[in-house]
Amino acid sequence: MSSRALSVGLLTLLLLTRSAGAAPVPGTCRLTEMVNRVIAPVAIPIPVPTATGLTVAVTIDPETGAFTLDGGSIVIAPYRMGNAEARDVFDFVDQTFLGTIDNQGTVILSEVRFTICTLGSPSGTDCVPGNVCSNDVSRICIQLAGEDQGCEAGAVCQGVCRDDRARTCADDADCGPGGRCGNGTLVPFSMDLSTGRSIVGTDFVDGTPLDFSSGELTLAFITKTPREAPIISDTGVTSLFVTCVLEPAPDPATLPPPAGLLVRRGLVRLGREGASAADDTLNLTANFTPLGVVDLDAEDLVITVGPPDVTLLTLRIPAGSLSANRRGNRFKLRDSSGVVQVTPSVPGAPPARHKITIKRSRGTKHLVTLVSQGLNLDPIVSATPSGGGIETAATLGFQRASDVQAAVMKRRGVKF
Repeated sequence: MSSRALSVGLLTLLLLTRSAGAAPVPGTCRLTEMVNRVIAPVAIPIPVPTATGLTVAVTIDPETGAFTLDGGSIVIAPYRMGNAEARDVFDFVDQTFLGTIDNQGTVILSEVRFTICTLGSPSGTDCVPGNVCSNDVSRICIQLAGEDQGCEAGAVCQGVCRDDRARTCADDADCGPGGRCGNGTLVPFSMDLSTGRSIVGTDFVDGTPLDFSSGELTLAFITKTPREAPIISDTGVTSLFVTCVLEPAPDPATLPPPAGLLVRRGLVRLGREGASAADDTLNLTANFTPLGVVDLDAEDLVITVGPPDVTLLTLRIPAGSLSANRRGNRFKLRDSSGVVQVTPSVPGAPPARHKITIKRSRGTKHLVTLVSQGLNLDPIVSATPSGGGIETAATLGFQRASDVQAAVMKRRGVKF
């Protein structure tokens, strides 16, 4: 998941906070365990033992909930992957990663980027990559179907010399005396690490919220493997678990509450053209309160509806599609041409029609009003038992908040 909007918003928030005289509180998170766990096609835990004991630089702004982590402070020594003789290298990008922390101990970090160099030979003290561009050793590439992909025109995908990492090579002869051309695979990752749940398809992983008494937390994320991954390419699923002890641990009484959603009114009204027709209407009014400053021009807003833990309708409102007023506190969209992306879609049906208004007030509180016509909502009604509930969720960047309301069955629909 991209989280550019929250990153931009939090950066703005940090600047505003500093100008007002407040400052984030510096601290550390001492690593106690790091495990790169492959989920599919086989389940293999790959511990990173050389990460244990490292201290990572972090900051916390209690007033706003802004949380930062310095990737440059994580310097992990090469390690063996299982019984392999070659040494793998786990390398975080040298940048500050932005995120949030709340009074429930939820910590989320946006787009944490790192690379793993694996399967290099001959065995030695580290892994030397064999898939970087000949004109830019910082750019990862891939050889696929006999072609070099990921490099600019005229450049090729090849290795770097073990004795000179700035020098690319096609084989050992291109390196200095005794030098060897690397053939390890450099694999890039970008993860929204969280103490909550992360899901890919039917697979999921759970982090562990911050224990305010001990300072311990576990960040986790699950993702499809990048296409650069050796052997399995992008057909696999992998995850990362990072456990550390936050020092000093913040006082939860000083932190803001988590992102929230409160449905004020919801109504599904069914049409008369049958269970498979796109003739139904959704009316929704809800208060969405994300944590920190957000930017609707830079991030999609996603609304989902269905029984608890079952998503039967997804409305994705693309970044920048809402028009703002002069004050920048009210946003509107009228759409009948398919700007709002509906999942599942109805084959052959015309685009649904949407009227969306978002009004921002009192800090980060947003009043969302939505009327969508031309949908197929029969599955929601048929899957909602009498006396059951309907869960509505709003997602902006990596922030997600949900609310479950009791469903009241109507003659042609359901009210919640």
